[in-house]
Amino acid sequence: MSILNCKNRLGSLSPIKKKVFLSRINIMGVEFNNTTMEKAIIGIKMRAKERKKTNIFYVNADTINQTYSRRSLKNILTKSSSVFPDGSGIKMACKIMKRPLKENLNGTDMFPEICKMAQEEKLSIFLYGAKEGVALDMKNKLLKKYPALKVVGAINGYDFHDNEVVNMINHLNTDIVFVAKGAPIQEEWIDTYSHQIKAPIIIGVGGLFDFYSENIPRAPIWMRKIGIEWIYRLMKEPQRLFKRYIIGNPLFLIRIYLWNKKEKAKCLNMYNEVTKRKSSYFSLVNLSLITYYMYPVLKRFLDLIASSLTIILLSPLLLLTALLIRFESKGSILFYQSRVGFNGKLFNMYKFRSMVQNAEALKKSLQQTNESKGGITFKMKDDPRITKVGKFLRKWSIDELPQLFNVLQGDMSLVGPRPPVPSEVNEYASDDLKRLHVVPGITCYWQILGRSEIPFKQQVDLDKKYISTCSLWADIKILFGTIPAVLAHKGAY
Repeated sequence: MSILNCKNRLGSLSPIKKKVFLSRINIMGVEFNNTTMEKAIIGIKMRAKERKKTNIFYVNADTINQTYSRRSLKNILTKSSSVFPDGSGIKMACKIMKRPLKENLNGTDMFPEICKMAQEEKLSIFLYGAKEGVALDMKNKLLKKYPALKVVGAINGYDFHDNEVVNMINHLNTDIVFVAKGAPIQEEWIDTYSHQIKAPIIIGVGGLFDFYSENIPRAPIWMRKIGIEWIYRLMKEPQRLFKRYIIGNPLFLIRIYLWNKKEKAKCLNMYNEVTKRKSSYFSLVNLSLITYYMYPVLKRFLDLIASSLTIILLSPLLLLTALLIRFESKGSILFYQSRVGFNGKLFNMYKFRSMVQNAEALKKSLQQTNESKGGITFKMKDDPRITKVGKFLRKWSIDELPQLFNVLQGDMSLVGPRPPVPSEVNEYASDDLKRLHVVPGITCYWQILGRSEIPFKQQVDLDKKYISTCSLWADIKILFGTIPAVLAHKGAY
């Protein structure tokens, strides 16, 4: 964790021009998928058809509150790769953490979409839960709306032994099981019996059956859209929901605030530990405090001086390169690509154009041949989009030289993790996002240790090493280490 990262956690130093969405968001140790309804339904369809066992859960403010007293619930949610955000509380938490949410994917809104998909794909569903008669009412309503939907079973959650339910689901060759027993009972039931159930998709849906069968009316659409459905529900069931909403919602927000504050404090503590190890012999001077404020200043000074001198010294080479590119093919000499910089800020990164004009359009057709180890970044050793001049430029890393102007502008530094494209950031796990906690650079550890030959996970580890130990001396060593790495051409393609 770096000095700049600490400053980032304590307060944004740079405005975010455009939202960058994470693929998964962590709230107090519980991770959920940050996706759209359309993509979620496609994912469920693919897993159902491929018979891939998937337990699907929804988390809201109440669920997160329950994980504090029920460690087992937290463990169940942590194990699942398909957890979806449900409710305005989660949306507010994401705003507090500055992690934008793509869409609120509550089970009540997702259920009709799943049924529509199941009817089209001829997948069977089984309804299990709620009080006597509710599941059957729901089945009848479903068949009126989706006449071709295969509802193979509909039973309440009280009159059958667990083993009977499992046997029934298996006997009816079910594809998708909806379990409506309320949290955390349904999560614990699914976790206990999912390995005995042959159906690939099992979904915990809480009070969905009561809503869909109209035993409990839903809030008007306008209340749902602005995130105050909970007020409507509280008015309808004040005794049952008073504790959950009036006490639980403020408690959830307080916990989010304290947890987010604690995460920021961890960053600063880590920084202090690093600087303490480096400068313990200066016991009379708080060198860590001096370094904290001086390192970014000195680093920026080095960037400005070194990039300016390099541009001046290499100006003949820059001019010659521009002429060669223009001579070989028509089009722009420079290639501009949107990249994600410090604190999620988007900027245009400059390169000498080394590919044909429609390279980005052709990239989609080449995704299957991606040779990048880890699959998130895109790399091909013999990329057909690269021109003859471009191949030479890439071999000697000349195509990267225009990024010296990015350094002068302040969007990049000479040394730092490479700036990713937005589509790569969407695939990042929570831990990978640490790469965005510092100003991106032209070169760093993995550029001098193998570049494209290093798997993505190892690239992240090397970037995290730099972030946690960065110093002016480390930057200088990396800069000098880049020279032999460029001359050796290792991983340059």
